[in-house]
This record gives sequence, C-alpha cells and structure tokens, in this order.
Amino acid sequence: DADRLGSALRQAVEGARMASGVEIQDVTVSISGEHVDALQSQGAVAVEGRDATVTSVDRQRAVDAARTVAIPFEREILHVLPRDFQVDEQRRIQNPTGMTGVRLGARVYIVTGGVTAVRNLVACVERSGFRVADLVFSPLASAKACLTEDELDMGVGLIDIGGGTTDVVCFEDGAIMRSCVVPLGGQQVTG
Repeated sequence: DADRLGSALRQAVEGARMASGVEIQDVTVSISGEHVDALQSQGAVAVEGRDATVTSVDRQRAVDAARTVAIPFEREILHVLPRDFQVDEQRRIQNPTGMTGVRLGARVYIVTGGVTAVRNLVACVERSGFRVADLVFSPLASAKACLTEDELDMGVGLIDIGGGTTDVVCFEDGAIMRSCVVPLGGQQVTG
C-alpha cells in the first residue's frame, strides 16, 4: 500500500529528525519479500599486481568476474557479497590482498530482487520526498545491527520475524552462506 508506506515513512523520518535534530533527505531502504532470491557464483582472474602480488584492484576484478552470471531480465542485482578467495591452490582466504600468486579466484553470494518490486519500493520512497541512497537486503541490515564480528566469524544464523515475512540468514567465517525469505510473519501468527 503506497499511501500507507509513504505516510509511515514520513512519520518515522520526522520522529528521527526530532530526536536527532538532523534534517534527513537521503535514506537507506531495507528490502525483503518473496521476490528476493540469491545465488552463488565464482570467477577467477590472472594476478596483475607487481611481482605477482594481489592488489585491491585484482581483488575487485575477481569479484567482478564472479559477478558475470546470467540474471533473468525481470531480476536486479541488490548485492554481490564476497564469500572467500583462492590464490592459486590456497582456498578459503578472507582477504588475499598482499599475497603472491598467479591466479586469484573469488566466490560470491549474489542477492537479487524482482525489478518491479524494487522499482515500486524506490518510487514510493521518492514520492514521499526522500532520495534512496542505497537498498539493503533486510536480513543483512538486521545482522549488521544485531551480530558481532566474532559471531559472524564463528558462524551464526539469524531469524528476523517481520509482519509479513520471516528472513533467515546464515554466516560462516564472516561471510554470508545462505539466506531465504519465508512468506509468513507475525501477522499470520498473531492475526
């Protein structure tokens, strides 16, 4: 319901402005729903750094290579999240920058959303008078707010029960491993 969402958004931002004294124009929007899906991919590049030393540019090139997968036209990429890297035969490296090798591989977790749902959400927020600075998959935002780096590194699952959906996300070694959106929430339970 675009009118209810717009009204709730204006009310929430006004409350935040009153509490903080800061004028808010740009917002980061959390997104969830049955239209959100994810896939895993991998890619590799030749190390171009001096003396075969992996640079941040090589790291980004490997992530970009892993990102190049066929995405259906009705889907849009929300996040490309590195899981880990491989330098030659060494696997499960969290940060390869500074290591030496010939080949750098990356495994990534790609979160996509339905184009129509994403565009409608952005349009609704913009009609309310705000600019969308970024879109964040809801369970990632919840994890950032609730989990420590140690918990992410050790491995943890987070379940966020919302009004209409339940978001689930699992982390291991500081990286997202799995996620899903279940189309049941508090409204169906307390209904």
